[in-house]
Amino acid sequence: MATTSSMFMYSLTIQPPTSVTQAILGQFAGTKEQQIVTASGSRLTIHKPDPTQGKITTILSQDVFGIIRTLAAFRLAGSNKDYIIIGSDSGRITIIEYVPAQNQFNRLHLETFGKSGIRRVIPGQYLAVDPKGRACLIASAEKNKLVYVLNRNAQAELTISSPLEAHKPQTLVFALVGLDVGYENPVFAVLEVDYTECDQDPTGQAFQEVEKSLVYYELDLGLNHVVRKWSDPVDRTANMLLQVPGGGDGPSGVLVCGLDNITYRHSNQDAFRVPIPRRRGATENPERKRCITAGVMHKMRGAFFFLLQSEDGDLFKVTIDMIEDDNGQPTGEVKKLKIKYFDTVPVASNLCILKSGFLFVASETGNHHFYQFEKLGDDDIETEYDSDSFPADPTEAYTAVYFHPRPSENVNLVESIDSMNPQLDCKVANLTDEDAPQIYSICGSGARSSFRMLKHGLEVNDIVDSELPSVPAAVWTTKITRNDEFDAYIVLSFDNGTLVLSIGETVEEVTDTGFLSSASTLAVQQLGEDALIQVHPKGIRHIRADRRVNEWPVPQHRSIVAATTNERQVAVALSSGEIVYFEMDTDGSLAEYDEKREMSGTVTCLSLGEVPEGRVRSQFLAVGCDDSTVRILSLDPESTLENKSVQALTSAPSALSIMAMPDSTSGGSTLYLHIGLYSGVYLRTVLDEITGELSDTRTRFLGPKPAKLFKVSVKGEPAVLALSSRSWLGYSDPQTKNFMLTPLSYVPLEWGSNFSSEQCTEGMVGIQGQNLRIFSIEKLGSNLLQQSIPLTYTPRRFVRHPEYPLFYTIESDNNTLSIETKQRLLNSETVVNGDGVELSPEEFGYPRAQGHWASCIHVVDPINAKATLQQIDLTDNEAATTIVAVSFSSQSDETFLVVGTGKDVTVSPRTSSAGFIYIYRFLEDGKELEFIHKTKTEQPPSALLAFQGRLLAGIGNELRIYDLGLKQLLRKCQAQVVPNLVVGLQTQGSRIIVSDVQESIVYVVYKYQDNRLIPFVDDVIARWTTCTTMVDYETVAGGDKFGNLWLLRCPQKVSEESDEDSSGGHLVHERQYLQGAPNRLALMCHFYPQDIPTSIQKTQLVAGGRDILVWTGLQGTLGILVPFVSREDVDFFQTLEQHLRGEEAPLAGRDHLIYRSYYVPVKGMIDGDCKCPILLGSIFSSTSPLNGMAEYSFTLSKRNADKTVVCERYPLLSNDKKQMIAGELDRSVREIERKISVSFAMLSVVFTGINTLTHFAGYADTRGILASPPVKSCNFEFISHKRSLAQHVAQQHANEATTSLGLMESMPRSNVTAIIPAAPIIRRDDAQDFQTLVCKGESLIDRVIRRTTLVGNVFKASDLDAAWFWDEDEDFLPSPNILPALQDLGIPHDEEDVEFVEINQNIAIRIGNQEYPPTGGRYHNAYIAAGPRSTIIAQRNFSPRLLAAPGQKIPQLHRWSDVVWLAWTILAGNDDKGQLRYIIRENITTKLTRRIMEYIKRARPDTNFLPWPGQLYDLASDEGKALLASPHGVGIAYLVADHSDVLGSKKYPVVCIFTAPTKDEGREEKNDYYMIWELRDPTEMDEMELDRLKTCRDMI
Repeated sequence: MATTSSMFMYSLTIQPPTSVTQAILGQFAGTKEQQIVTASGSRLTIHKPDPTQGKITTILSQDVFGIIRTLAAFRLAGSNKDYIIIGSDSGRITIIEYVPAQNQFNRLHLETFGKSGIRRVIPGQYLAVDPKGRACLIASAEKNKLVYVLNRNAQAELTISSPLEAHKPQTLVFALVGLDVGYENPVFAVLEVDYTECDQDPTGQAFQEVEKSLVYYELDLGLNHVVRKWSDPVDRTANMLLQVPGGGDGPSGVLVCGLDNITYRHSNQDAFRVPIPRRRGATENPERKRCITAGVMHKMRGAFFFLLQSEDGDLFKVTIDMIEDDNGQPTGEVKKLKIKYFDTVPVASNLCILKSGFLFVASETGNHHFYQFEKLGDDDIETEYDSDSFPADPTEAYTAVYFHPRPSENVNLVESIDSMNPQLDCKVANLTDEDAPQIYSICGSGARSSFRMLKHGLEVNDIVDSELPSVPAAVWTTKITRNDEFDAYIVLSFDNGTLVLSIGETVEEVTDTGFLSSASTLAVQQLGEDALIQVHPKGIRHIRADRRVNEWPVPQHRSIVAATTNERQVAVALSSGEIVYFEMDTDGSLAEYDEKREMSGTVTCLSLGEVPEGRVRSQFLAVGCDDSTVRILSLDPESTLENKSVQALTSAPSALSIMAMPDSTSGGSTLYLHIGLYSGVYLRTVLDEITGELSDTRTRFLGPKPAKLFKVSVKGEPAVLALSSRSWLGYSDPQTKNFMLTPLSYVPLEWGSNFSSEQCTEGMVGIQGQNLRIFSIEKLGSNLLQQSIPLTYTPRRFVRHPEYPLFYTIESDNNTLSIETKQRLLNSETVVNGDGVELSPEEFGYPRAQGHWASCIHVVDPINAKATLQQIDLTDNEAATTIVAVSFSSQSDETFLVVGTGKDVTVSPRTSSAGFIYIYRFLEDGKELEFIHKTKTEQPPSALLAFQGRLLAGIGNELRIYDLGLKQLLRKCQAQVVPNLVVGLQTQGSRIIVSDVQESIVYVVYKYQDNRLIPFVDDVIARWTTCTTMVDYETVAGGDKFGNLWLLRCPQKVSEESDEDSSGGHLVHERQYLQGAPNRLALMCHFYPQDIPTSIQKTQLVAGGRDILVWTGLQGTLGILVPFVSREDVDFFQTLEQHLRGEEAPLAGRDHLIYRSYYVPVKGMIDGDCKCPILLGSIFSSTSPLNGMAEYSFTLSKRNADKTVVCERYPLLSNDKKQMIAGELDRSVREIERKISVSFAMLSVVFTGINTLTHFAGYADTRGILASPPVKSCNFEFISHKRSLAQHVAQQHANEATTSLGLMESMPRSNVTAIIPAAPIIRRDDAQDFQTLVCKGESLIDRVIRRTTLVGNVFKASDLDAAWFWDEDEDFLPSPNILPALQDLGIPHDEEDVEFVEINQNIAIRIGNQEYPPTGGRYHNAYIAAGPRSTIIAQRNFSPRLLAAPGQKIPQLHRWSDVVWLAWTILAGNDDKGQLRYIIRENITTKLTRRIMEYIKRARPDTNFLPWPGQLYDLASDEGKALLASPHGVGIAYLVADHSDVLGSKKYPVVCIFTAPTKDEGREEKNDYYMIWELRDPTEMDEMELDRLKTCRDMI
């Protein structure tokens, strides 16, 4: 089997497992506060309980890349800090500590004791620690036990000894615990079974007589060896041990928990036994015995107690009475054991009691719960049972005891922690018509199951929503003095005035504040120690502490249009374009700087940073102008208002904010400039604190509205509130310091500010329409919002209505009474008082009964009603097994709901008395179901699928096709296609993918003519399939019950043969291979994510996005697989992964590569969970990360508890390791981090745009097309791009070359540096701009190939005459530099062949009722109408939008592609206008285009732009994409896409670049660039070229 692959996928976990398998309690931070450490799959998480608020906060989560089997906490004597021991599948024992200063786990010791993997005789299954922290014992399920001595050395460092063996062959271990013996030799108690005699007895008699023993192993610290100290038989059903306090706290020993009884045992004490009380009630089976599944011991001062939980969830309080001496002090000798009912909570895997009076319940299924103790159950009326009434001998019978369950009295639920374990099925759909789809999932079990909708965003706590008298424009909050703890005023600005509200116990209007109420406000600031500043359009109002007011009026005929302030500085921009700067003097007054700085355009926004500690001023002022630039001005006294740097933008800036924020790259704080644009784009760029230079720009599209930015504070850290059509929060992740930009699950706001009061110490205030809203954000770690709808039973599968936003679930529970049976028992005449009470199933579960099934069908409306609309209960002990919506051709394509059920089903061994297929009709737009009929089958249907207007059913190992009849389904075809049981079906065309429960998948083809189902290819590996989906016609992705994900592909030849139009006889008679199909599938990708996949689907996580695979796991995992399409990126991430494996080894010692290859060697997969902790809410669109895999940046805040991954672990490394790895990869640290974040851009799109910033995303042109990375579909095949076509100009001369136009195409003015004489535009990194244009080019290619109209405006020739002045020049001749190209391409170029037209907009015009002043726009082009060689030569083209004055109105017809096309249709006529072939651009001078060309020359050693015929690029190359998106190529895309109805199939532009030497007067000779774009028809391309372009098309 090949280990390399032509397909590569990027695996990333969006939400890690939410099930908790282990939970321990300790003081891991070294403080008095306790923390909870949980294990979920391979993830170790530490939680911080907050006793004051009754909440649990996740502070760190880390993937150990191994299966965590056991956890234990211990503390060395005299220490105040607890350490953690991990028992995993690594074959090593690991000791780690939590370091709060670094917020990470540090590994202290890693000792190897055996092979890796989970093996019967390799320790790791059981782990116990001596209560005094002196030793630990780690044991296997059989035979081997190892004891390690824990100590500290002279440097007070933790040490661990070599292992001491305590092996006993042919012995099984069932439980293990450390005894509390004070400071005597450590002792460990073990439940063991010696099966030596059972192995040697073939009759089985020895097995019936075998005993289970409680064994003590003692570690002799003096002799340094382990001895078997004591052994005694116990109940054969014993399954759990609990430590009893010893020393001065109790009698020591253990509680042995078995079926229906609990026994106290110790080597020097008598045994005491009590029964486990059973529930009493009409629906309860009085003979059903319970066992203990979880327990916890809690010590208090002078007392202790146990809380033990049965499988019903009932908690029992167990206490031990000791004999007292004459002084009333306990002697340590046990008197009796007592038990009583305490409360009922969800069934837990672990219980933890905190010293602060809280109970943490790690639920086995559903949400985890955090309870507060109200009382300890000492004063209730519950019956208490003690051991005096029951025999201690485990073989003696006793009378069962009972209790009546009741609502909780002793504990009170204070917080529920979301958990999706078990997750049974999942669908991705956009039912709310938002910018990203939602994830719908069914999860949980029994009455605690739920239907959930997952959405990306931060949860917002709404505090105040108050309507105002009119619509405000802005809002601020301010303190009165610097030392005030809380804000004093809310200042609201209206169009014609200002309203001031005081903040106190109530919010009310005040008028004596000194603020000017008759004018609108532009800025408010607390200045200096005790002053206030109000900036309004006509001046600055300085309000002193004594209410004296100083006014600074603006100069005459001017007004303030923008302002910014901090605690010592004020800067305002006047309508004349001048900047006025003020600084606070030592006396507290504002001093104006003598000189004003005049800007080249109108100032749109300003920003001052906060004054750094220890300084008197912020060093820089950011100024945004309507010429689409941001300038950084110095505020240093020696160079005040001097220009430091300039950033070119894609549109005018609408908001600026200079802010210092934590930085993952530097490990400290970095100064950033946050920029919001009128186009809705948000940018974050690094502002050098010394030079003022701008670098490392990252971007994100927020929405179509202008972006507004506001400084806020969240969790004590600076953050930015970004407002557009949605509200966003930009913040630094507490663990990784990665910048996150996450949408808020809140109404869109128009303005925002910080808010702090006694009632809300850290909140925000915002404006929404006419409403004032105050809110807070409590949870930064949870970026997936969940809405839950309760279900009745455990959901099995669900389907969506094909038209309406409704879902249909099937639910069933085994060994559970149905509603019908339960009601019959409750209404029975034999029910006595107290037994007829019906318990709430959500709290107490359903009554259990062996062999019974409870099942139903639900109609769920998650959008409107957000509830279940209808419930259909199944009777006669039937259980629903599968569901599907089918459109039957025989019923005029009406869609029916089809449900498969089984009667009297036994799970193991698999048996049933019958199966049925129910048919339901949709009524009331799908809100109701009407039963039609049911069809009986021999076995329960295990898979159903709509297939060619009929029903495809998997029944047993047979595949059947049914049609809908009047009274039942009509069987049309059947075949035995799998050896065991059909569990899944997928289809495309006539091909069916059939999943077998344990024999992987089989491809089946249906031959319609012969009505025949023929299997033709299957797998070589027996996979226990759990879910599948078709990736494409040949490829299937799936998962199995051992936790593997894989992609299989049918060989191309076999696939083609199966589709031949024949009877399929060659497939039927083809020789079988090893009792299977005649052909075998090829393994493309394989990966071990550890969780069991329950669903997988190919979908898009953003509207119009590219296809990816989304899978869900049983334990609540949500993951994605993203295809790579660039070998370069595959090599990069493989190399990075290799370095990180060496530099950042997994915490528990498991080899990462071996872990991901648990059952089959990993193939074709890059582990995204190993590069850097990305937090799900952290995605940002970027330029070209993976050239296809990710055109979006995703630092997917996989955090829902901060999820870490292999390459994603890179930012967490030390700076030295970062530098070393960067050196090996020949990149800088910032480049690698950007590459990693960019690689997830694809995921950004995964959830609405999620957070982490990536680098500059390109241009948003004036047509509203966001040039940030486009979202594309992909055929999941790895593509290796070559850089040139096969033939070029007939071996560099005779090829019919392509031509190009280089126009301005309404590009932002900041990109046309020749037109803007203002300060020079700072050159960004050329490689960055190249990647930006590649992404934009891909977006344009997508529209060109799809022939998607980009503008949507249809202009006529009369529109051209109305808006433009037309002038023809008959003496025009083409430039001599392009004559060779015209000659070789056969383009006529004599004087009579060429029409040169100057189209100008140099006079005022009136269109309708609107008058437009002249703009100076001009399009000067030559037109050659010559049939198949028709050509446009673009000479001098300047868009009106480029040359118009700021704010000047321009005609709707102003774009080059529209104007030139109209001119072309007029000049060419109907015969030639559709034959346009070439577009030539002469003498390219635009700097951006030239820089991209120069970059291509530098970056591509094989590139040399010689004179004609130059260099040729097609659209499958990155160069072609970048050139298409350049200012001299973007118009081609618009022209081709907008007029594809005329141009026909000429939809593949190809570009040729060449140079020609020119010498201007007074200047040295230089090379000018020329571009020729050829509009090609696919029929004209050779096979190789066509294949490359088809590949490009498919990829996009």
